Amino acid sequence: MTKFEDVIQPLLTSLEDLSKKSTTACNHYNTTTDQFQTYVFDNIDGATGSIPFLGKGAQGCKDAVSRNVSRSQHVTTKLQDFQLACDQTRKSLEELCPPYDQDSHYYLGVHDTFGNMGGNADPYATSVSQFFNEGQGYSPYSGVDSSSISETVVWRIREDTLPSLCGNLDQLLIPGKGQQLIEDNINYAVSCIQSDFQSFQSKQHTYLETALSSKEINKDAWKYYDSQVNSCYQIAQHYLTTIVNKMKLGYGEWLAEFQTIVGQFQTDIDGASAISSPSVGDLIADVTAPGMTGKVYLWQTPNGLMVVVKPGTNADDVTKAINQYIAAHGLSKDTAVTLVGYKDGGNITQQMVLNAEQGGENFKVNNLVLVGSKPLETLPENLNIISYTTASKETPEKEMMILGLKPDQIIIPVSAVALAFLTDGIGEAGLAAAGREALIGGGKDILKEATLAEIWNHTFGMGPTASTPERMNPSMPYNVYYDPGDGSGVHMISTVELSQLVYNKVSPKAKFYFSQPSVVPEEGGANLDNFTNSSYLNSQPVPDPNPSGYPHGGIAPINTGN
Repeated sequence: MTKFEDVIQPLLTSLEDLSKKSTTACNHYNTTTDQFQTYVFDNIDGATGSIPFLGKGAQGCKDAVSRNVSRSQHVTTKLQDFQLACDQTRKSLEELCPPYDQDSHYYLGVHDTFGNMGGNADPYATSVSQFFNEGQGYSPYSGVDSSSISETVVWRIREDTLPSLCGNLDQLLIPGKGQQLIEDNINYAVSCIQSDFQSFQSKQHTYLETALSSKEINKDAWKYYDSQVNSCYQIAQHYLTTIVNKMKLGYGEWLAEFQTIVGQFQTDIDGASAISSPSVGDLIADVTAPGMTGKVYLWQTPNGLMVVVKPGTNADDVTKAINQYIAAHGLSKDTAVTLVGYKDGGNITQQMVLNAEQGGENFKVNNLVLVGSKPLETLPENLNIISYTTASKETPEKEMMILGLKPDQIIIPVSAVALAFLTDGIGEAGLAAAGREALIGGGKDILKEATLAEIWNHTFGMGPTASTPERMNPSMPYNVYYDPGDGSGVHMISTVELSQLVYNKVSPKAKFYFSQPSVVPEEGGANLDNFTNSSYLNSQPVPDPNPSGYPHGGIAPINTGN
């Protein structure tokens, strides 16, 4: 039996190899960096040292080495992020496949059938089950259960579909093409089965004609049995179509999840390669490391400050600490700040923002990142807010799905474009941009049609609630914003503009913007109670304290290639 894991085994093997190599590189990097720092510090101070300096030269050298060690630690952190992304992606892919390998999911159910499929002792009668069990030749299920008709069909389609996918991973990852490849393989298998059905139909007709000519049956009996062959053939074709539709749906869902996981991995490694750009996951890892008992941590960037606030302090003390840092380091009194509230620290950071509206502070909060809490409705409208939470365990699974996808499957890669959907009840966060090619390309791409249908449904009756996408209305199942690319700016999409998009009557520069879910997905080895060891959070950039260089709330939209 060919399994879905067999299809992606080359990728699983490569991920395992990459993880091992990155671990080796990380260990080597740490060791050599420590050895160099120890060597310099042990030998730099004159009397017993072999590298004497005069005046302040010794301390200057030490400071330079310390700065380089700090940079090395940044590289090591990103290597660890890359290793974690490889490990969690491999585990997610391994966990993805087994449910779709269960052939019973594609079998005919009680509600799919009607009438008696089995035959009787009458040697001239034809039954539906004969088309499936006698009309297809050998299969591992031949003779096992003559009344069951699903097993052989599902087995044949699987074995005609999955093996040919093994060497086509690149094609599978291209939206539209991957779906088409699976459908083409299934359609080929179905054409072979239909040919067998036709052959069995002809065989039965010939058998009855022989019985008639030899006077084993009379003409009335022949008419009855002959019409029975044709009716059973039509029913068999109907049942075959039902099974095929189930398999296309199941295999298509597997493909969508596969593309989603790989798409998230692409995002993860982009984050891991950005050595000079800290991620939300990196900051959380730093402030929760052993020995990090402080409640407030500050990082100075070229454009301002990043401040992480943990539980156990209060808004006034954090504000005082930031003001003291600004004064001690000679920063301007309008220093831009990105506030990161970790768990209950999110309540503290939100109170700081509300207090700051009264004035008198030496800094301006442009971005608020909440890890483990949701934003208050009273926060100022000009504040860029990103919230990361976990899915509620009390929410029924069916209510946490849209287009058949769960919260950890919502990012669907479209080449260099990521489409994002706002899942009901999850909340609001940053923006993801999607170029029109993401939706209108791909010809018969089922995903495109379903996406447009969902957007269309939620666009009707949705009144404008904002003129810019920074403020999303959480009561709406979707907040779809549109930039026509003509200089008119971003606004809530209208049904007229949606129609133009469907019929490809828009500018190549046009973009969609969706609310992106803030739910942190389940990943192998991730600790969502503390929001640590999460490749997803490692891929989420911390907004630049000064967002003046970025439109749409301080987060640069995803590159659409336009």
